[in-house]
Amino acid sequence: MEPFLSAFGISGKEVAFNPDSVARFLKESVVAEGVFEVNEDNCFHTAIFVGTTFATFFRWDAFLREYLRGGMRKVNPGEFPKILISYLSSYLAIELGIKGVNCTFSSGISSGWDAFSSGLYFLKRNKKNQLLVLELGERVDNYSKTIKTRMAFCILKNSLSSGREKHFSVLGSESFFERAGENQGLIKAIRAVLAVSGLGIRQIDYFFSSRAPDTSGYKLEQEALAYFLKGFKPSLSASESGYYSSGLFSLSRALKSNCFFGRCAKKELFIMVTNLGYNSNSSCSILRR
Repeated sequence: MEPFLSAFGISGKEVAFNPDSVARFLKESVVAEGVFEVNEDNCFHTAIFVGTTFATFFRWDAFLREYLRGGMRKVNPGEFPKILISYLSSYLAIELGIKGVNCTFSSGISSGWDAFSSGLYFLKRNKKNQLLVLELGERVDNYSKTIKTRMAFCILKNSLSSGREKHFSVLGSESFFERAGENQGLIKAIRAVLAVSGLGIRQIDYFFSSRAPDTSGYKLEQEALAYFLKGFKPSLSASESGYYSSGLFSLSRALKSNCFFGRCAKKELFIMVTNLGYNSNSSCSILRR
């Protein structure tokens, strides 16, 4: 059974990062809207995977001062999930009532894709499983000396759906390490998802790049695709430029693109979304509408 994307969203504003604000965003945009339900029956079949580049070392300063002033008994153990980046998914799982798998990925600009790709393996373990993938995009505001973030999430499920809830099936997603200035990792990722999906690259209806057309990374993505297309250059639609142009942010823009909704709903459409890493993981996903 193929997992499918049942919902997708992005926070519309930048907020100062802290785990409580992230949990509040998820509750308001995911739980409150009824697109993601966690209850006693499915809490063990629900997982949360978080992709983030956040560095929370500044929190250690306040933590250390508290320890030196009052000793270990004065340190609140509940602060650990807010301090250590690896515990972020655990903190959010507690807030949302999730008792299944939780994991935080911090692998540079590919963190969101890595969380998305790895989450698919969790879904394969049991047909009842559902997954919440969250990506946090970090930006340092030099004026206010604070860290700002935008958040994107997607929900993946195994169970069959009907009506408006079902958007896109996920046929495959893979990531491989990419050295800056090369495209070998991306070529491996494309080859892997084509093998898993059983498709030929000429069967893909739309190609989406995470990079703006005026960047060198975009050209490398074209070269990687041309490697499979024997010299034919595909029409590659690029995400808007800016900091939040990769990962789940890019995937969201691809899925919300108007070009999908002007086509006959009865015809299957195959979409390839690529993400080129720089000394990070390059990724490729194939989706079907």
